[in-house]
Amino acid sequence: MNDRPTHRPVSLPPTRARDAKGAPLPATSTTAAADTTGAHPAPMADDASGTHAAPTEPHGPRGPAAPSDASESEPRRSSGARPRPEPDAPTLGTSSVTAPSLGTSPLADPSLAAPSLAAPSLAAPSLPDPSLAAPSPPRTYADFRATLGSEEARPTVRVAPRLPMGARGLMSLLFHGELATEVIEVSLRSGLFARLDEAAARGGWVELGELADELAFVPERLLKLLDALEAMLFVERLDPRGDEPLTLTRYRSVEPLGPAAAQVVGRDSIERDRRAQPWAALHGRLHEVLRGAEGIPAEDFAWPPATPAQVARFARSMAAGVPPIAESFRAAAGALFDDLDRSGPIRVLDVGGGNGTLASALVAIDPRLRVDVYELPELEPLAQDTFARSAHAARLGFRAGDAFLQPLPEGYDVILFVRILHDVPAAQARALLAKAHEALRPGGKVIVCEELRSPERAAIQFFWSYFLVGVDSCQSRLREWSRYDEWLRALGFEDVSLVPGPFDLGHATK
Repeated sequence: MNDRPTHRPVSLPPTRARDAKGAPLPATSTTAAADTTGAHPAPMADDASGTHAAPTEPHGPRGPAAPSDASESEPRRSSGARPRPEPDAPTLGTSSVTAPSLGTSPLADPSLAAPSLAAPSLAAPSLPDPSLAAPSPPRTYADFRATLGSEEARPTVRVAPRLPMGARGLMSLLFHGELATEVIEVSLRSGLFARLDEAAARGGWVELGELADELAFVPERLLKLLDALEAMLFVERLDPRGDEPLTLTRYRSVEPLGPAAAQVVGRDSIERDRRAQPWAALHGRLHEVLRGAEGIPAEDFAWPPATPAQVARFARSMAAGVPPIAESFRAAAGALFDDLDRSGPIRVLDVGGGNGTLASALVAIDPRLRVDVYELPELEPLAQDTFARSAHAARLGFRAGDAFLQPLPEGYDVILFVRILHDVPAAQARALLAKAHEALRPGGKVIVCEELRSPERAAIQFFWSYFLVGVDSCQSRLREWSRYDEWLRALGFEDVSLVPGPFDLGHATK
């Protein structure tokens, strides 16, 4: 441990919340401020409710078991928590694209809604007085922006990640992305990542000569492959003394590379599932689509899924994202369930649980759990098919319903929101948490497994950020955990905490 190099690759720092002048803010205060931005879309802040409602957003991957997580961030939800759109935003520009009429959210809480930008309509006297006329709503973004006041008056959350290799270096690496992917695939398949991970796990190093002998690689060529891995910040290196051969150069991984690579380039990886989405309908047309041209045709991708083929593809996407989520629950099972005062089975409601793959994984992880999936009726055949393949089918169930239109079923010890809340605007996410508080028995728990905003998670989310440029009916918004923490405490939950893992698991007690 004392032979660590003086200089080593630097990993991305966690995102810091700052005020409008750039000064750091405490987590709790910034999130509280960020959610009170009024009737305007504050830069990098969470969604505002009311007149600037975001369209419905896709879930992260919840596989027939992600993503998280996003992460991964695949469309995770479909049914039991179908997102409901909020009122239209005022017209701010002159784009040729006409926004669809989105209606009013059935769960909109007037106390949470932002005030309207348009002044209330005034009754005109018999002799109209121009001074009494209601001002016209803003017609351009410049007009709209002028109504908001100074930055200092509009606290927000500043997200400012740093680039260890600089913008130029990162862009060069991305330009040669297919080459970088081959480097990762070869390093995983050959066992190179496993040897580098093993050295790091024991606090030691592995020499170039050892690696070349074990992997049957030419040392001078392997050195260049390791240079490529170092360029991607995956390995750290100790050079030999000037009179020693290069085969004495020592390496180890910066963090576990094998599991990460398997999730990205493995045969059943989430990234390969994403590539099966109809992204080619957007590729090469991004500029035109941004200016209002047709995006991805609805027959290729609709949100929510509109055809049997789209529902089936959605189910496959959910399946691909479940393993890291299930592993997080396996590692945290004690912290999540041991303090529940139950002599019998622990009853769990998985809101928006899709085809039940995660539910099946949970009952296999902990024999105390009895898990019901709460979804739209259309998903029941898929869930029942999943349950039929489980060795623990007797502890699995399905409850049909819509979490946005109906109260949540009562009497459960635990209510899960797994990659659900980032799919919807803030007011609807809070409303779902409030429903959980109402439905839980005293002493019960809500568990939130979400795509939490971080540099890593934003990178994992990249595909959907690109893809959804062409899909106006959905977006995906990542939030910091401090925001969920604030909402849970405000709703009356106690013992709010976060358990780190492949997917962080937040939990709180009623």
